[in-house]
Amino acid sequence: MSACFELVRFAPKAGAEEALAAARPAMEAAFRAAYPGLVDLRLGRLEDGTYADLFVWRTRADADHAQATEHDMPEFQAFVANVERLLAHDFGTLVA
Repeated sequence: MSACFELVRFAPKAGAEEALAAARPAMEAAFRAAYPGLVDLRLGRLEDGTYADLFVWRTRADADHAQATEHDMPEFQAFVANVERLLAHDFGTLVA
């Protein structure tokens, strides 16, 4: 099976950048503990002020499992409480 990546683009709530950054370490730790199929995750800020969250999963099934259960995680809820709107949510296969 090929590794799967998940790319999530979102706009933060106005003035919530510090709260977003503060909530991130706990969310990352919770994801790493809960999802053994998670290979890596990175958060980037784009030039337009939006953010891109990149997750690398062993398989698409691992990504789907996380997507189905992440909303029950208080650390995830604390992070997304700072998100104004979702701009894109895509999946792909790593090729190199």
